[in-house]
Amino acid sequence: MFFLLSKIFSLIMFPFPFFYFSTLAGLFYLRSKITVHKKPNWPIVLHLIFGIISTDIIASQIMASLEDRFPRQSIDDLQPADAAFVLGGITNTLAKVDNEPQFTDGADRLFAAIDLYKAGKVRYIILTGKSALIDHKGIAESEELAEYLVKRGFRKEDIITDRESQNTIENYQNGLRLAQEKNLHSFYLITSAFHMQRAMTTADQVIGQAFAGASFIMMPFPVDYRSDRITSGIEAFFPSAHAILKASLAIKEYIGIVAYQVRDLLIAK
Repeated sequence: MFFLLSKIFSLIMFPFPFFYFSTLAGLFYLRSKITVHKKPNWPIVLHLIFGIISTDIIASQIMASLEDRFPRQSIDDLQPADAAFVLGGITNTLAKVDNEPQFTDGADRLFAAIDLYKAGKVRYIILTGKSALIDHKGIAESEELAEYLVKRGFRKEDIITDRESQNTIENYQNGLRLAQEKNLHSFYLITSAFHMQRAMTTADQVIGQAFAGASFIMMPFPVDYRSDRITSGIEAFFPSAHAILKASLAIKEYIGIVAYQVRDLLIAK
């Protein structure tokens, strides 16, 4: 009984749902005080839409619409390639403790590269990225991850590190240049599943513009799935902070995809 009561309490009284339902009640109260004949409904409608998007049941659907664009294959079924090309966003470089990286939600990107390497599907691991921060201080994320792998028995010669890039385009420009120096041509692109569409589009553009003469092959290997594949129960129908974060990430990706399409249309003209 205590467990059930604590779960019900958390559905309503945690900061995000508490402020959401309190604000919704406030909007209804203010509407009731308006004396004009035609009362505005749009504040309540917008708030309700926000609440719906803030539920796991809806946020997961939005996220899954991005994640399922590139089916995940079993490692056993993959053909060998030259390298695993790992996009950054794996650790919090500001929270380093005892010289060990502090992994974030994107940690699966590194672990997938490790699995491909140990399964003999790739000979090299390419780690890209310094930091997305404007004024980054300290060690680059890619260098931090390289040290992590070497400490765990990986050959330093098999790890290629781009320490300078700060966005996806630079990841490809620097990472592929380093790969070209080692005569590598085929890659498994490893990034979060929801980001794969934009990542593959960017890879094709960079390869076409900066490496037109190179025979690079970039194959998607999505990881870090964020959408729920099994409905959690009643919790999935209540607004929550983690659900709105999930929805926000997906909406941001859609905005990025549309922006790329608009840019291509403008360039074509």
